[in-house]
Amino acid sequence: MTIILQTVIAVATSALAVYTALMWKATATVAEQSSAQATQTQKLANETHALADQTQVLARETLAAAALSDRHHQESLTPLLVFDGNVTFDRNRYIAKGKLRNVGTGIALEPRIWIGELGQPSLTAPLAARAARSIECSVSTTDSKIRPNQLIKLVLLYKSIFKSEGKTEHHGKCDLPLSFNTVVFSPPIVDRTSTFEAFG
Repeated sequence: MTIILQTVIAVATSALAVYTALMWKATATVAEQSSAQATQTQKLANETHALADQTQVLARETLAAAALSDRHHQESLTPLLVFDGNVTFDRNRYIAKGKLRNVGTGIALEPRIWIGELGQPSLTAPLAARAARSIECSVSTTDSKIRPNQLIKLVLLYKSIFKSEGKTEHHGKCDLPLSFNTVVFSPPIVDRTSTFEAFG
């Protein structure tokens, strides 16, 4: 069952719960006006109220199942970018050269490479799941204190198809492969069912 169908069922079930509760109120009013049928009407009103409660519980459970299903769907399409290569320094420029890899299970949109958090990140084309491409980008610096083997950070920024942002940070030394330390912040799961909670 798709997330849309589950959400529609949850909304319809919630509407049914509201309608049944209104029926219960109307039935209770009729019970007060007709003393001859009061006992039977009250029993029916109580059963209707119990049905309304059960329907509301069912609506909440359907909405929770829809949210869980959507979470699994998003997790199955999560990108994760890594960089295999190095950053060199030549004539006041940092140059990143290597392979950009998407080791995740979803396409990485708007991938950007940011060398040493200097200047602006370089934008590259989207990268499919389990794909790789050669990249080379550079950034200028006026820092006169640059030394060989200096610590450098290369940051990869990207988005999932659900528009949540991910980030990978590679920490290493200039002129050496960037495998010293990697920190990954995968794109968070987006709650796309919260807009329907008002009906539950």
